[in-house]
Amino acid sequence: MKLVAAVLAVASSVLLASCGGGGAATTQEGGILRIQPDPGTFYAGVPNEILISGGRMPYTMSSSDPTVLAIPATVNSGSIMVIPNNPGVVDPGLQPNEVPRRTVTVAARDVNGLFYDAAIAVLQNFLTGYGSSIVSTCPAPSAGAAVQACPGRESIITAVPVSQGTLYGLRTMRFEVIRGSFQFVVPETPSNPTRVLVNQYTIPTDHEGKAIARIYVAPNAGTQLATFRLTDVQSGVYVDTIFTISQAAGTIVAIPSELEFTAALATRCGTGSSQVYIFDGIPPYTATSTSIHVSVFPNSPNTNPGVFTVAATNDSVCGTFPVIFQDATGARVTVVVTTSAGSGTLPAMTIAPTAHTIGCASSASSTIIGGAGGYSVNSSDPSRVTAVVSGNTITFTRTGGPLGSGGNVSIPVTVTDGTTLTTVTVTVPATCT
Repeated sequence: MKLVAAVLAVASSVLLASCGGGGAATTQEGGILRIQPDPGTFYAGVPNEILISGGRMPYTMSSSDPTVLAIPATVNSGSIMVIPNNPGVVDPGLQPNEVPRRTVTVAARDVNGLFYDAAIAVLQNFLTGYGSSIVSTCPAPSAGAAVQACPGRESIITAVPVSQGTLYGLRTMRFEVIRGSFQFVVPETPSNPTRVLVNQYTIPTDHEGKAIARIYVAPNAGTQLATFRLTDVQSGVYVDTIFTISQAAGTIVAIPSELEFTAALATRCGTGSSQVYIFDGIPPYTATSTSIHVSVFPNSPNTNPGVFTVAATNDSVCGTFPVIFQDATGARVTVVVTTSAGSGTLPAMTIAPTAHTIGCASSASSTIIGGAGGYSVNSSDPSRVTAVVSGNTITFTRTGGPLGSGGNVSIPVTVTDGTTLTTVTVTVPATCT
């Protein structure tokens, strides 16, 4: 198009020179029509001058993207001042470290039809237009982008304030919490002092022009969009940045992951207790037993690792009982508790002696040997003979009350451990007065 403009300019000159008439023709010709700079580079928000030379005024002007670079439709002078806007859509194929830009074509046409167009690159000029990044200590997802922030973890924000394309060292910047369950960690120094959490944090940029802030997300924070503001203290200019706090589905580990309690006897189920340690994830941890036969007690639920005591308490019920542990983010792990019967047997229950003769208001005792324990006794005539078991000793006592006739009577008393039944015969006076 620029070559065509030059040819048209020559042709126009020849045509005007051939005109006849009464007097000399007056024109505003100035040679070949041009726009400067071409190519040009403008920063958004900064006044810039476009020069138009040659051709014949007035000029008809146009912009290929007036939302980014607006210019007047008609120009009657050799220059115009423009203030480009920040481009939202940028040119494709830019290198990672290049300032985002949008190339706009500015065209001019004079009254004789001469035409010229120039390429103007409008560069983004946000306060942090191309220099903000967030790096976190969150667990890496199995797929997709890295997590910017997550509950109970820290993230680093690196901001590079830019003004008219220039990086500034020792520039005072202020970070502020606008929205979200996070705070800034102060101070951010190499000495690692005690952490203090604040909602506003002021720091100078370093010699590379970087402002670095550390944030901490509350352990119970859910998935949300959070916002922080970066303000240039000197000018008051600020930019808001939105980032995502993700309640990542992390993993926690239980050690041991299985517990098995085995009884010594074939007639009993295993009982006992063990400590379980919960690693990774975010405390506090909680635990839930799925059975009344297994109990779980928190020892140190607010530390990492968390410590719990799991106990199987019922020796009469065997089975498999899950215990579920959960961290503050909802990550879960299950510990399986199994109670089993053993293979051992006890010697058969024996009682000595198995017969007693006692008088009125008198007692006698027998000793239980062996058996499965848990002994119980039953007198066939408790109105005359009572029997009480304590440990492995049975005490028999003659109570009052006439039998109705003289002489002695024999009262059977049965003793059992749940598997064996033995009878002790107690002979007492029929009548006690």
